[in-house]
Amino acid sequence: MTAPTTTLSEADFVVPIEDRYFEDYVPGAVYVYGSITMTEEDILRFAREFDPQGTHIDPQAALQGPYQGLIASGWHTCAVMMRLYADHYISKVGGLASPGVEELRWVRPVRPGDGLSLRTTVRETRLSRSKPDRGLVHTGIEVLNQHGEPVLTMTAVNFLLRRTAAGQAAAAGYSYPAEKGVGRWTLLSTGSPTCPVPWSTSWSRPWCSPRTRCSSGLSCRARPRRSSAGCWPGGATSTWPG
Repeated sequence: MTAPTTTLSEADFVVPIEDRYFEDYVPGAVYVYGSITMTEEDILRFAREFDPQGTHIDPQAALQGPYQGLIASGWHTCAVMMRLYADHYISKVGGLASPGVEELRWVRPVRPGDGLSLRTTVRETRLSRSKPDRGLVHTGIEVLNQHGEPVLTMTAVNFLLRRTAAGQAAAAGYSYPAEKGVGRWTLLSTGSPTCPVPWSTSWSRPWCSPRTRCSSGLSCRARPRRSSAGCWPGGATSTWPG
């Protein structure tokens, strides 16, 4: 669909996206990634399926419109932004969820032939007060055209796993799954699933049922002062990994 994209700024994260955690997002850091060219074919195809307004789907009618020509749907620009964001910026191992975005603005029209890049600025980071294994990152987003002019701005908000939490889990003999929602806590020494339920990033949900039979040498019990449960090495005296 698109040509490979890359880092356009002189600086980039010290660690690759496959080994990136909350601590790697340093306030004030700026990174640029791109670029993706918006063809007329792509603009028409996206808009006909998702945003069928005249300025996006009818080149002739668009000539008489307020922009005097065909322009991309703003949601198409968002989708391009998200592709660059996912390919280059947001961690593939530490990303947990996003509660939403703030102050989304389309500030210039995007036309056929425009080349779009993503400029990210880490604005603020803070640890979660209720879940100490993660933190919250606020990122300033600018989508730029080939002239360096912003066409879209917004603030992205993401929960990210702390590197220390992942490290403590590994030290206890466990690994976080590669993909959230589909993996399981895995005992590294045997590679066998410890709990036969999907992994959850929330400690308020059960990791496994107390009625579940865990793998050999493991027991299933509730975490102290939490409503969650998990498979534990060595029975009731073991500590929760991470």
